[in-house]
Amino acid sequence: MFPEKIKAKHGKHRVVVDARWGYARLDPLPSEKEIGEFYKKKYYALIKKGGRAPELRRQMGPEKERDLEKKWLQETLYKDINFFLGELSFLKGRRLIDVGCGTGQLIAGMRRLKWDVAGIEPFEDKNVMHAQGVSNIYTQTLEEFIAAHPDLLGTYDVVTLMSVLEHLLDPIAELEKIRKLVRKDTGVVCVRVPNDFNPLQYHAQKKNRKAPWWVAAPDHLNYFDTVSLPRILSRVGFEPLLVTTDFPMELFLLMGDDYVGDQRVGRECHRRRVNFELSVPGELRRGLYRSWAQMGLGRDVMVLARRVR
Repeated sequence: MFPEKIKAKHGKHRVVVDARWGYARLDPLPSEKEIGEFYKKKYYALIKKGGRAPELRRQMGPEKERDLEKKWLQETLYKDINFFLGELSFLKGRRLIDVGCGTGQLIAGMRRLKWDVAGIEPFEDKNVMHAQGVSNIYTQTLEEFIAAHPDLLGTYDVVTLMSVLEHLLDPIAELEKIRKLVRKDTGVVCVRVPNDFNPLQYHAQKKNRKAPWWVAAPDHLNYFDTVSLPRILSRVGFEPLLVTTDFPMELFLLMGDDYVGDQRVGRECHRRRVNFELSVPGELRRGLYRSWAQMGLGRDVMVLARRVR
């Protein structure tokens, strides 16, 4: 749970806890123009340098790296989501839509697991999508999709939202729109975001005498944890069913492997994480990460929540 005051800054921005909703966010928030200019001119250059979104860089990297990333995600994250959803006896079907689907990896992976999939992505790269074998993509914002397809509202069993909320000026409004997509009483949302300002980050920051490297303006506007995310979902009309996390990458920093700003060290740490996760049974890994979530630990937090009246 976030302290009342967070001592973190990035340039002209500081991080504050939103008084109404309880998640952390930049203050002041950048303008839409500032955000648009950043994504247009700087974002992808930062990805290539290792300064942003390492998962996207790996998905767009050399073939060997892409193939390993694909295998790892399929055997861990996608199978975990499929497993958790399979435990929900009230689900009526296997109709899933991924909001902010990016390169289409998740919906391609869930299709392999026999889900009827679609995606929403306003910044679609058709070449990347074709490489994933993905075709059922709506190249619209969520707001545009809702306006254009009223017949699809309330028809989805599952809506996934992976690494999206942290980038939005109004994450609460996005969740309220997403609620319209899922079936009443039986629809589920699966939300995954970075688990920031967690205890291991604080200790790694202190040990390595670094500024909080996870604060990244103007693209990471919001910061969530294992307490604030399920609380927000419950307040916008969802009942949290499961809270889990994943491998706490900050362990490497505490063991002397300083990957912050160093792609070479970062790649090696990721390789070791992948080796670990592919070497242990899924049941053991899922149990371990759910127990770590209870302590607020893990690099990302994922919540499954059911739409309620």
